[in-house]
This record gives sequence, C-alpha cells and structure tokens, in this order.
Amino acid sequence: MLTRFHKIMIVLLAAQVGLAVVTLTRGDDAAPLKEHPLLAGFDAAAVTRVQIATKTGKPIDLVKRGTGWVIASGFDHPVPAAKIDGLLAPIAKLAAATPVATQAARYKQLHVADDEFDRKLVVTAGGKDTTLYIGGPVGTRRTALRIAGDTRVWPVAGVSGYGTGGAVAD
Repeated sequence: MLTRFHKIMIVLLAAQVGLAVVTLTRGDDAAPLKEHPLLAGFDAAAVTRVQIATKTGKPIDLVKRGTGWVIASGFDHPVPAAKIDGLLAPIAKLAAATPVATQAARYKQLHVADDEFDRKLVVTAGGKDTTLYIGGPVGTRRTALRIAGDTRVWPVAGVSGYGTGGAVAD
C-alpha cells in the first residue's frame, strides 16, 4: 500500500537519480588548466636595460654596453654575464594558468601595487619597457606577479623578491 509518505520518498529518489546522472555525464571541469606564457615573444637576448627597485633604497640600473653589462647606477661596474642570465632566464619562462586576483583592492595585500611591492623590474627590450611587480608568496613555490597595465595578478614560479636582488652586491 502506497501512502503519501511513500510517494514523496519515490519522487525524492527519482530526483536524486536524475541529479546523479547529470553530475556523472557533464564535462570534466576538474582537469588541470595548462599554463600559458605571460610574456609571449619575450627575448632575453634582446634586453638592453634592467632597472630593479625596492620599496626602500636606491634603484639599481643595469645597462648593456657592447657585449657586456654594467651597473649604470654604480660607476659602470661590470656585471658577470651569469648574473644577468640568472635574472632574465626565469622572466622569459614566466607562465601561469589562472590569476590569483583581478581586483586592484588585492594589490597591496599581495605586494604588487604601484607603490607597495617587493621588487619592481623595468625590462627594456627593443626600445619597449615592460614593468613587472614581484610580490609575496601565493602558494607553494609561487610568487605573486603583476604586469603593469594588467589588472590580473599571476602566481608564477622561478622569480621572487628574494631571488631578485635589491642591492648592488646581489
């Protein structure tokens, strides 16, 4: 004998089966997203100038003179090529899948605001300046990075405020 209670339970069971079918047959949104390059077309060999700034202290100005690099802000002291390669190679490989923030309200919290950052790099290649704001950690081995003129903050590997020296000795 089917009572009103049994009929309600049958309808609820049918609804559950229907939801299970829909859940199992829809696309797989849990698949990991592929990272894409943030600075597409960036050529480390074409870089002619790198400026490194910190919140405090004097900015460091590295300039390519002939085939070598010098610290223009430090009496044109020569810089070993390995140091420049160690700075530019990770920048050329910057890649991320999705941004960690898209609102300017989060910039200060992640240390990528125009006036609140861990490191600010201005890289000149082919006469074009690219400004990168390197902030604090945003996950396991990831650092917040914002490209000037872009509202998105990316979690990237390979660069960090500590790895990008803020002093001439670095």
